[in-house]
Amino acid sequence: MPSSPSRLRRTLSDLLLAMLNATLILVALCLFLGLRLAGTVEDVTERLTGNLASVAPLRDGVGEMTEELRALRADLAAVTTQAGEASSERVAALNARLETLDSRLETAQDRFAELGERIDSAIEDPSALIDRAVRAAADQTAQNLAGMAGCALPASGAPDLAVNSPGS
Repeated sequence: MPSSPSRLRRTLSDLLLAMLNATLILVALCLFLGLRLAGTVEDVTERLTGNLASVAPLRDGVGEMTEELRALRADLAAVTTQAGEASSERVAALNARLETLDSRLETAQDRFAELGERIDSAIEDPSALIDRAVRAAADQTAQNLAGMAGCALPASGAPDLAVNSPGS
């Protein structure tokens, strides 16, 4: 029958070995997940770069459309000035219709200008898009892990540090 200190020493060495094994398994798991995350970030970066390259012709198209809208606006102004010389109800109706078309063209031009600005900012600084994609992937991963663990994430993203008294 082994002595008590020998059993204790053996139990402690087994416990230490088990802790070491668990730590190594966790390190290996973290490395694996880190490599998967790096691969996902690389894939997202490649896709975003490809998308930005395909958006460049669209940006040029938006510029051309804006120029065409300006030319149409000038043509409408010319027609309006010519229509102002005649005096009939039909000319008044045409003027009203031209004003409606002019306002619609102005709205379209504003939308194209806004789209052009967004495209330019995305092309000039793709890192913002990459950061946004990484944050979205991290949030989705956190939600998936919380769902697997049966936990609920806080709504604000920050822990609730309020202290409640026992009487409340």
